Amino acid sequence: MSQELASDIQAVTFRFVLNRLLRKKEIKQSELANAIGLPQSTFHDWVNGRRPRELTFVKKIADFFNVSFEYMIFGTKTDQEKMEAYVRKLEFENAMLKLEQQKQLGLFESKDEAMERIQNLLNEIKTQFPDLEDDLHG
Repeated sequence: MSQELASDIQAVTFRFVLNRLLRKKEIKQSELANAIGLPQSTFHDWVNGRRPRELTFVKKIADFFNVSFEYMIFGTKTDQEKMEAYVRKLEFENAMLKLEQQKQLGLFESKDEAMERIQNLLNEIKTQFPDLEDDLHG
């Protein structure tokens, strides 16, 4: 059995870095899949989290882009900061959704104040990392 990425955060970071490299080099997923010897449909599923990410293919991708294996899995300090910001953004959105579903936005402040505070936090994240969504979703 082949080794796979150890954690969800490594898998997300890998996807984040891979999408950036594909965009930067203007390479399609199908081209990369062919270059590393993986069927396009398998590669597409693999990149989008529907299949395990095998370390042997991570190494082949790193070699293809002439970057380190470690960079593909851990990214840079900025990548890690972006991932943390993305997690915070998702937490804010989920908290708002949950409060709205439970009709509890007005427990400690008005709904408008709560929505404005959360939106301000999301705007701070977007300002700090303007390409966050592009890096994550290719």
